[in-house]
Amino acid sequence: MVKDKESMERDIEISLKNFRTNYIDLYQLHNIRTVKELERVLREDGAYAALLEAKTAGKIKHIGITSHSLDLLKVAVEMDKFETIMYPYNIVENQGEELFKRAKE
Repeated sequence: MVKDKESMERDIEISLKNFRTNYIDLYQLHNIRTVKELERVLREDGAYAALLEAKTAGKIKHIGITSHSLDLLKVAVEMDKFETIMYPYNIVENQGEELFKRAKE
């Protein structure tokens, strides 16, 4: 996954072309592993800036984040910058339950 703004801008345009569409319903920052990595994508020249600009331009409807780190997603939820979060959740892996409740708020 790209972390910088310029690369993300290119990826968005490639995705739009490949999908043969004018917009993408949900674009997620995939598998962010550390707070340092999250901070990198949220910088002024980070990937999130490109996603936000694309959303303003109508190219993306929603911005989300995915991770296997519960602690990282707790930080991301508190930042209130993402409309969706994706974390492993099933009958065996239910550690994310509190995270989902917090995100709903």
